[in-house]
Amino acid sequence: MVLAAWLTMLWTRFLTSVVCSSLWSPTLVKQH
Repeated sequence: MVLAAWLTMLWTRFLTSVVCSSLWSPTLVKQH
């Protein structure tokens, strides 16, 4: 169960980073 919780946390962080990247990339491109 600990492994499952750890994987869930890791997957959540991964999805969060991907969403942040997709949200920030367009704005960074517009600034440049």
